[in-house]
Amino acid sequence: HEPNDASAFLKESLELPLSLFAEAKVKMELGDILVLQERFNEALIYYTQIQRNLKNSTLSQNARFKVAQTSYYKGDFDWAESQLKILKASTSQLIANDALDLKLMISDNKYEDSTHTALKLYAKADLLSYQNKTNEAITILQTILDNHKGETIEDQALLKQAQLFESKKDYDKAVANYLRIVTE
Repeated sequence: HEPNDASAFLKESLELPLSLFAEAKVKMELGDILVLQERFNEALIYYTQIQRNLKNSTLSQNARFKVAQTSYYKGDFDWAESQLKILKASTSQLIANDALDLKLMISDNKYEDSTHTALKLYAKADLLSYQNKTNEAITILQTILDNHKGETIEDQALLKQAQLFESKKDYDKAVANYLRIVTE
């Protein structure tokens, strides 16, 4: 729960004589903490180092996914999409599925609005969800639902919001969202 302490500890551990894989795992954790803190560019450096040092490994593919996801959180949808295209053929089925889901989220929604307003809001809500800021994420998703009716992103916002309601054990609101998806 103390990202600064964890970050300092991980940076110190990088000074130890570690194998490339151990170093990559530390850098992955460090990158994840930096994303939580919205220090995206620093996180991208660590993820990219993992990709470069461990080419063609599952850890490298996971780092590439993290690069794409972090770029998505930043609103750099074109770069995220280019990274995700590469990962569709990943040897790890989990990474390939996650990559395909995120790629479809971006490609389905980036052409409807040239300023990417709704997609940027959705990415922000996604990041807030990752940061366990559930109420803030729900509020941003509601903004999408209020201001982007009839757009492709509406169903995705309803689904994400329903999942967040479920995580809060607010089942009535979750069910209402699910019903809107199937009936509207």
